[in-house]
Amino acid sequence: MACFLTSYTTYVNNYELALSTIGYLEKNVPAFKQFKKDAEKDKRCQNHTLEDLLITVIQRIPRYVLLLQDLLKHTHVSHEDYGQLEAAVKSLKSVADYVNREKKIYENRQTAISLHQDFSLELPDGRYFIYEEDAWDQVVPKSKAERDALKIKYRIILMNDCIL
Repeated sequence: MACFLTSYTTYVNNYELALSTIGYLEKNVPAFKQFKKDAEKDKRCQNHTLEDLLITVIQRIPRYVLLLQDLLKHTHVSHEDYGQLEAAVKSLKSVADYVNREKKIYENRQTAISLHQDFSLELPDGRYFIYEEDAWDQVVPKSKAERDALKIKYRIILMNDCIL
């Protein structure tokens, strides 16, 4: 199961990158655009685009959870399979929660990397992004000419070990 979770979370974490890469290639590489178009016409694709097929993997675990929950709902408590269905629902929910947590960790780490690049800062090991907010400071103008500069914008970024 651990190998599956590692592979699955890697897939989930890189899904957005895959979509943007496909978009880039379609715009900039005519041969890729034609190949994709031809491949999607293949009857084995059943009229699905590459993007359709990529998202089905992401949707698989949540669909299984819903399917098993529905099956459990329609299974009588005294049925011999009820306990196993209940355990399967619990197990798949924990897998979905794990994948969601790992995705959030990955996204926070990517955000931290991006922010440190924006500020040209070194990224210490273990630092991750938590929250970002724009804040405004009211400036009291000393003259009518300063009224255009009534507010100063600040970007507050909360990391796990500092505020930027």
